[in-house]
Amino acid sequence: MNYSLPLHHDLVRHAVVVTAAGSSRRFNGNSFDHSEKAVKKEFLSINAQGGPQSGAQSILEMAIRPFLAVSGLVCVVVTYRDGDLETVKNILANLRAEIKSGKFSCKCSDGFCDIYFVKGGETRQESVFNALSFLYENQEKFAIDYVSIHDGARPFVDSALIQACLEKAVSVGGACPGVGVTDTLVKVDEDGILCGRLDRSGAFGVQTPQTFRFPDIYRAHCRAAGYESGCEGKRQGAKVYTDDTEIFMDFGGKVGIVPGSSRNRKITFAKDIENEAEPKDSIGGVGVERGGAMRVGTGWDIHALVAGRNLMLGGVRVESERGCLGHSDGDALIHAVIDGLLGACGMADIGTLFPDTDPRYEGISSSVLLTNVVERVKMAGWRIVNVDTTVILQSPKLLPYKDLIRRNMAKLLGVDETCFSVKAKTAERMLAELGRAEAVECQAVCLVERG
Repeated sequence: MNYSLPLHHDLVRHAVVVTAAGSSRRFNGNSFDHSEKAVKKEFLSINAQGGPQSGAQSILEMAIRPFLAVSGLVCVVVTYRDGDLETVKNILANLRAEIKSGKFSCKCSDGFCDIYFVKGGETRQESVFNALSFLYENQEKFAIDYVSIHDGARPFVDSALIQACLEKAVSVGGACPGVGVTDTLVKVDEDGILCGRLDRSGAFGVQTPQTFRFPDIYRAHCRAAGYESGCEGKRQGAKVYTDDTEIFMDFGGKVGIVPGSSRNRKITFAKDIENEAEPKDSIGGVGVERGGAMRVGTGWDIHALVAGRNLMLGGVRVESERGCLGHSDGDALIHAVIDGLLGACGMADIGTLFPDTDPRYEGISSSVLLTNVVERVKMAGWRIVNVDTTVILQSPKLLPYKDLIRRNMAKLLGVDETCFSVKAKTAERMLAELGRAEAVECQAVCLVERG
């Protein structure tokens, strides 16, 4: 699944609403005493595979983190149940501190973005409406173009799927992930007797995040809440919905679908967080599962060598009369590795994330960019297994630097030194600029697995 984006996300300002105001009654089961407060499933800690109590992150935090890896994010809005505000704030305190430290790329008009908390309503629809109203009331500050709405009990979403929904929404107005239905669908009468079959062709199970043009989904929610025009004046009877795509479409919006994943499941019942084998991605086509939670990405880069520049390769300065021409420090080896990692995880490429038209990246160390990308990979739920690279450079010789490059790159990637390799080749004085020592070419192959 390769979700590369033809748009610069820093120019597409978006927010995410994460719903966590439900009662978790189905999670607590039929034996739950409804006179007491339910155990909130979003507050439980699980590991990356879904096992209870063995991970350091709550379900709610896991549902939020992948959005922070998507460029252009302005803010996160979390809906909470009455009486849960302090608990929610405590659960997300460390994540908020990370955001405010500048660890992530998300930014608002007055500095780094933040997580905001909005009290939910009696239904999910009311909770989302409250959150959208908060965004609308603060639109001068946030100035968002798009908003994603995501279940706080859906912790296995990844950044690639979020980006895919954003891209599709930019194209048609709204988007959601969907998984094709493979089971036979039937109708049952009031006595529980089969009375017919339904055509499953074109049928999908809908997931979140669901992404929309912000003004359009806000107006649609206003109409659904009973307002005739905007969200002012007298309210008529509200219409009840269970899904935001239904609201959007009911009031004239168009929703595109992107391939969802069986991994992106929602925690509904207690059995959903039993420590079972990780589900396989359903990304190869409609309703077709493809085995193995590993992906491979390739990266390639080439830079001209010119006088007056340092020759940086793998974050190491190589003694040379000429160095790489580039907007950043021109480290072609790191650039190839970055694109390989991004490709393996289905994210936007290096030129989209760090465009050479952005003055923020002028002269920047490519090691800083790689550190940023490694964090994005981790937040998207992937672990780097190994990286194999090739440097094609006529001169100078890289042999004296290979061990230093390997150690430095392994440190940047957070892997053992045996998991990174660098091979040095010449162009045998062929291949035009490469053979004349006027350019350096780098190739990378990256393997990642579900973390």
